[in-house]
Amino acid sequence: MRQGRFREALSRFEGDQDTRHQSAEAEFHLAMAAARVGEYHRATRLAGSALRRFVDVSNRGGQLHALNLLGGVSFEQGRLDDAECWFRDAQRLAEAIRDAGIGARAWNNLALIAHLRGRPHLAVETWRRALRLYEELQDTRGAVQTHHNLGLAYRELGLLHAAHDHVALAMKLVDQVSDPSLKGLVVLGQAELEFSEGAVDRAAALLEQATQIATASDDQTGLVNAGRLRALMALRARQYQLAKIEATAAREKAELLGARILAAECGVIAALAFRALGDDCTAEPLHRRSCHALERLGADRLSRWADREWTRATASGRSG
Repeated sequence: MRQGRFREALSRFEGDQDTRHQSAEAEFHLAMAAARVGEYHRATRLAGSALRRFVDVSNRGGQLHALNLLGGVSFEQGRLDDAECWFRDAQRLAEAIRDAGIGARAWNNLALIAHLRGRPHLAVETWRRALRLYEELQDTRGAVQTHHNLGLAYRELGLLHAAHDHVALAMKLVDQVSDPSLKGLVVLGQAELEFSEGAVDRAAALLEQATQIATASDDQTGLVNAGRLRALMALRARQYQLAKIEATAAREKAELLGARILAAECGVIAALAFRALGDDCTAEPLHRRSCHALERLGADRLSRWADREWTRATASGRSG
């Protein structure tokens, strides 16, 4: 687990049924390994079992970790209401037992939900609260995650100087953490920032680096996100056939993982590519389904983005 070899950890745990059943901690780590390789349904089942066992023996520290993991898995599956409940339970328990580390994680994750729901100012305020806790604890991994998230939030607010500052800090600190998945996430965040500013060659090089990291660490969610960005870049370059292929593949993989918000986002990109290729019979129902999924899941920020991009594509098609 410490070396980021999550698939191997999962195999070893599953091959040792006695250890798994004797130890709630082992079951929790098995759930973590499942989550890190994108097996969210298995992670939910195992984390729920570990939580019940931690409650039975009054292990509040174990409960706290399990609550946080259940929130993270719910978030990845697009169940934002469930995720918020788990994270709020974790934050309250963290305060009760004075565990600032998990408390910081809970704030960080609540900020992610606020950001996805289209409340960027609340997200930034909450992330800054988490960052202060991480810095007080000298928790480099947590600080890297939060700098990365703040970079994304400030970019979407148009505060590019602040975005660059936080992305640069994430890039500077991430090599101090032995976590390939986190390194891939940070590199991909840098690629998105470069792409948003028109530095296409630099973005493409960073995207290739992030893809290699995700492949080497078997980070399936990282690979989907890399495919999503690759499709967006192809769309911007008017390479519509490539955009369609990349977005469709990313959407299918996200659906297999159970990452419903990510699947819907990739569906919007695929619909835009089909629209540009003149295949409205495929584009329009796919766009409609993807938008309904985003609305149903409460991803307001992405819903607005999807409407805006579709309107722009439709207007462009009429003027052409």
